[in-house]
Amino acid sequence: MVSIREMKVSDQKLKDLLGEAKFYSITFRLFKLENLEDNCEDYGQYAVYLGNMEGYPHAYVLDNEHKLETNKPFVRIFVFD
Repeated sequence: MVSIREMKVSDQKLKDLLGEAKFYSITFRLFKLENLEDNCEDYGQYAVYLGNMEGYPHAYVLDNEHKLETNKPFVRIFVFD
């Protein structure tokens, strides 16, 4: 998920009809990958974003959980229950 925002309903008749229902606009970034495992594993790997993508010199936000800052090692920590 890249972004999420609530869509406000301004029409009072519609608000009364909807009750507590809420609507959201959500943007996802998706990748189609063949043979991708569904388990997260940590082998001590990390990524370093070089800041070389046009328009993103300081950081690149992949989604709402992954922000890669330029020249800073990015390590994703996974917690399993």
